[in-house]
Amino acid sequence: MKKIVLILISSLFIITACDEDFGDKNVNPNGASEMNPASMLSGAVMRFGTLTGRDYLAKPVLYVQYMSQVTYTDEMLYNEAPSSWYGYYVQTLSNLQTIINAAENVDNWPEEYTAYGARENQLGVAKIMKAVIFKQVTDAYGNIPFTEALNENISTPKYDSQEEIYKYLIECVKESRDMLDASKPGPTGDPIYLGDVTKWKKFANSFLLSLTLQLSKQYPGASDYAAQEYVKAAVNIGQNGAVLEVEDEAWFTYDPAHFYNNPWNAMRPTDYFLSKEFTDALHGYGADTTLNPTSNTTPDARMYIYMDDPAADGVPYGYENGSGAGAASMSSLIWGTDPPLPLMTSAYTLLNIAEGMALGWIDETMTGYPIEDVLYGAIAKSYASLSIHYGYDINASAPAYALARQNDMTTYGAEQVIAEEKWLALFPKGFEAWSEWRRSGYPDLKPATDYQNNGQIPRRLVYPSEEAGLNPEGYASGIQGLSPQSDNNTSKVWWDQ
Repeated sequence: MKKIVLILISSLFIITACDEDFGDKNVNPNGASEMNPASMLSGAVMRFGTLTGRDYLAKPVLYVQYMSQVTYTDEMLYNEAPSSWYGYYVQTLSNLQTIINAAENVDNWPEEYTAYGARENQLGVAKIMKAVIFKQVTDAYGNIPFTEALNENISTPKYDSQEEIYKYLIECVKESRDMLDASKPGPTGDPIYLGDVTKWKKFANSFLLSLTLQLSKQYPGASDYAAQEYVKAAVNIGQNGAVLEVEDEAWFTYDPAHFYNNPWNAMRPTDYFLSKEFTDALHGYGADTTLNPTSNTTPDARMYIYMDDPAADGVPYGYENGSGAGAASMSSLIWGTDPPLPLMTSAYTLLNIAEGMALGWIDETMTGYPIEDVLYGAIAKSYASLSIHYGYDINASAPAYALARQNDMTTYGAEQVIAEEKWLALFPKGFEAWSEWRRSGYPDLKPATDYQNNGQIPRRLVYPSEEAGLNPEGYASGIQGLSPQSDNNTSKVWWDQ
């Protein structure tokens, strides 16, 4: 929005400052004269997959205690600094909206655009990705500019309520899934599934399941807000299926030769170490005498992929003067320029299905398996997917660990163990893990000792600093959706209340 305001101000200055006809002097002879849907789609997805830095990558990873800081510790200690969201709106959501605007205008859809895939498939994928990005933004902030945010004629867009945003996203993804036609060419600018429409349908169902479960605090019953309908869609193989197999997973695949780098590689490794809380959980040290926030007491072989030194401990979380000497860091298998990062995995889908069963939204007749087997399958898929994508085979360790976690469900309850396994399986997807923790309360994370806020783990990001001045009405309405109604990182967004 800041960019839009600056553009409008600049345009006003030009109009009022002079009336000379400059002809085509302001036309870039080397620029594209027409919209290229394939380039717009790939550009949006690649930009979203490479957003890096503190606001777009590190903060949620620190809040959910995957990592500890030892040099610049302010994010780990919950400083109240505003966070930028413009990277989501500019050249990401705006690119997708350009495709959507063109594809929804059926009568004026240029014939040459069909070279980039069928119109409905370009439109469906663009709308699904738009929903993916908007979910991350509203989960992080609460009420946000949404319905007016991508209208270039509106410089101060209103903030929509998170409740209405979620309802729109759910309906949008459902409609987008249904418009996808696997009998027609898929979008050529798709860096995730390379135009495979069938896989996008499965992705949509898995994403619908995660969207719906995120509302479980507000709509706890299976019949509330049609929750059961979307859960059934995700587990019903006859209705397009879901991301239940590794080969159907959605991953960002990076290409350093073309400057498309894994976003973690832009972060300084000396500033970020794995937290001892996370490494204790992977080591299975137990919760009695260590910092392990989970119920797990069994070694988790994912440590061989997540950690650079599986024998080492991480840095205890939440201290201003921590030391990284001899501590474990994120493995180079993940931190390098070209390692892939997940967007949607079969393990996460299965864990969501297991949670739906624990909540009473799904029964065994829908899955064909008891909840214990679904949990076992989720862990096995997590091990298998990591082995394939990071080239280090840990599959042989999956059965013993999965069996132990099945037993833990008997002692600690299904909801706790499932939520803990989400935390372990989602690494290093900080935004998703942070949303899951805020909703479920698991794992048992303790606030930083040397906190800079009121001593609570942040529940949201603080609005960008420019919003109060450039869009005061929108900013004020955004705060009204929080509890308490203050622009602090400990205020709760709607679905967290």
